Amino acid sequence: MSADPIHELEIRCRESPDDPAALLALAYAYDQAGNYGKAFLAYSKAIEKDWGEKAWVDFHLRFYGDAVGARGETFRRLLGKARSDPKPENLSYLACGYAKNRQIDQALIELRAAVDAVGRGALPDFLRAAYREVAAGMLLQALGDRHEWVRRQAARALADVGEKSGVPVLVGALKEASWVSRESAALALIELGHTAGFTALISGLKESDPEIRKEAARALLKLGDRPVVPALVAALADHDPNVRMELIVALTRLGGVSALPSLREALKDGNWTVRACAAQCLIKLGDPTGEQFLAAALQDRSWFVRRIAAEALAEIGDDRGMAILAEALQDSQWTVRWAAVRGLARLGNSSAAPLLVKALNDENWAFRCYAALALLKMGDESGLPALRDVLRNERWPAREFAAVALAELGHKEGVECLLESLQSDQDWVRRGAAKALSWLGDRSVVPALIGALRDERWEVRKLAAQGLGWLKDTAAARPLIDALEDAHWEVRVVAAQALGELGAAAGVPALFAALADEHWSVRSEAAKGMILILDRAP
Repeated sequence: MSADPIHELEIRCRESPDDPAALLALAYAYDQAGNYGKAFLAYSKAIEKDWGEKAWVDFHLRFYGDAVGARGETFRRLLGKARSDPKPENLSYLACGYAKNRQIDQALIELRAAVDAVGRGALPDFLRAAYREVAAGMLLQALGDRHEWVRRQAARALADVGEKSGVPVLVGALKEASWVSRESAALALIELGHTAGFTALISGLKESDPEIRKEAARALLKLGDRPVVPALVAALADHDPNVRMELIVALTRLGGVSALPSLREALKDGNWTVRACAAQCLIKLGDPTGEQFLAAALQDRSWFVRRIAAEALAEIGDDRGMAILAEALQDSQWTVRWAAVRGLARLGNSSAAPLLVKALNDENWAFRCYAALALLKMGDESGLPALRDVLRNERWPAREFAAVALAELGHKEGVECLLESLQSDQDWVRRGAAKALSWLGDRSVVPALIGALRDERWEVRKLAAQGLGWLKDTAAARPLIDALEDAHWEVRVVAAQALGELGAAAGVPALFAALADEHWSVRSEAAKGMILILDRAP
């Protein structure tokens, strides 16, 4: 067959992705043209595709049996061609065939031979296809592993790349004793559009352990799905106040105005903090009863009640709350002053500036730092000297706090302090510096984190690799590739994860080599990273 009909069929498949007849016609055309590798992959796509409802019926009634038989015959022809002409393209497609047949060891052998022939720097289409199929095949094979944690990790990795093959294992993981396992499986199933995930999280609201009930509420909040609102309302009868607060927050964000009756009822809760939380949420939804409740609480005899009410009002910009917190900065009790300064640092309202300036002279470094941070958030730089003084004169926890505060607000001396701390003789200081630099999001620290990949402590190397993945600077690709050879698997697994997040095609050959790592977690992250990179590549 000439190339023109094949080209026309390729266009037809792109324009009509839910047309099984078009895809199978393309597979047949490839087969007739002697392009057995592309034919095999096209038949496989047809067999494995998640067709729409009408197309699924059409495919399974008219084409499924023939497609399976044609794929088997095409694989035999592909095998013969690769053995008689072992050029890289034929070996790559043969690796795809073995991977689809769950013969991963043989797939790895064929793909290594193809890579050696092409060279590690090249990434032609046939090699790209083989890398992806072998990576996915390794994860799919792991779904049958005898170890539950391996099966679950593989299923989670497949879900992360949008593959539904791991759904049965994830459904099975919903019966695990560990809530962490159940929650992870549920969230993965929800990502894949499976209703069992929602059911499992809603069931978590009825667990005997209050921590599990809280986590279930938080997980449901992450999803942002309104159909779970009735379950959240029903769970408000929970006997644990911390669980009730999580439910109130989730209801506010998910239920909107439909949550108002439940929130008004929560103003009668037996726990003051729950009542304050409900009032604050009512205000956010525009209901005046919440503001009235908090305003009355500002007159309460208990400082705890006044503080919670003041912070709740201050968060919505009500000056009455700021006035209470500012006044508390002069209280004789340290605990009152401490709560007030932390609240002001979080909220950053300029009305308290004069009192915060006075607080810069407090004998406690943490108090001075929070006061300085509050001033800086207000745009008042009178707090800078206090933070700079802490950078020079205090122990590491104080320096770390001050450095992060300065760095987050755009002051370079904070970053410089953290960079300097990466060279400390103390392991725990270097760990803290690497962690802080990782999540600051400042790309100027990339060279320092690359250098930290050579730190003598594996914990520092791991944090550096994690930060480089988050910062997504391609300059880190080569150092992260080298980190795949680290003596500690904990570093190698994070390096593989970081390369996947980085998305650099140069990392694919190294991740492929990591599929032979002795530790499953490294192999799993390497396979997932390969798929993520290849799926994003143009």
